Amino acid sequence: MRQLKLAMRMIKYAYGIIMNLAAMVLIGGGGIAVWIVTGGNNVQFLSTAVFFLALLPMFGVQIWYSMNSCELLLSSPWKKAADTSIPTLISVCGTLVMYTLVAALIVVRGGAGDAMQMFSLLWMAASAFLIMLLCGSCFKYFITSMIVFFLLYFGASMVTIFYVQMSAFVLRLSAVAVIAIGYGVILVGGLGQYLLSCLFYKKNVSKLAQGAALRKYL
Repeated sequence: MRQLKLAMRMIKYAYGIIMNLAAMVLIGGGGIAVWIVTGGNNVQFLSTAVFFLALLPMFGVQIWYSMNSCELLLSSPWKKAADTSIPTLISVCGTLVMYTLVAALIVVRGGAGDAMQMFSLLWMAASAFLIMLLCGSCFKYFITSMIVFFLLYFGASMVTIFYVQMSAFVLRLSAVAVIAIGYGVILVGGLGQYLLSCLFYKKNVSKLAQGAALRKYL
C-alpha cells in the first residue's frame, strides 16, 4: 500500500501523461464501441473488445516507466521497487478494476447464463495475463517481448476460439466460477510480471519502449 501511495504521488511528474491518457480513452472507447455495435453476439468482436479493455492498465505502467530515466529515481532507495513491485501493483490493481467493471456489467445486463459472455470474461483474464507478462519484460527487451507476446496471443486466439465454439466447456461453469477463475488468472499474471521484472530490473530501459520524444534524452 505504501508503494502504491508513492506511485500515485509521483506519477504526476511522469512524461507523456496526456498522450497516454488520450490513448487510454481512444482504446477504451473503441472497445466499448465494438461491444455495443456488435451487441456482444459475435465471439471474435467480443474478444477484441475485452482485449482493448484489458490493455488499459498497461498505459499506466507506460506512464510510470517514463520516470525510470530520471536520475534522481535511479539513485534512490526506491530504484528496485520502481522497476518491479510498483509497476506490478499498477498493472494488477488497474486490471482487477477493469475486470470487475466488465463482470458487473455482464451480470447486470443478464449475461451470467450466456456462454459467450462468460467466455469473454475468461478471454479478458487470459489477455490480461499475457499483457502483464509483456509489461514485465518489454520495457527492457522490447522487440523480443513483443514478438513473443503476439505469437502467444494469436496462437491462443486460434486455439481458444475454436475450442469454445466446438465445445460446451463454458456452459459447465457457473458465473461465479468463471469470475473467480478470471481473478485467479489475473493474480497469477501479476506474479509473473513481478518475477520477470525482478529478473530484468538491472537492465537499462529500452529506448524503443519509450515515446519518440523521450528517446532522445535516454
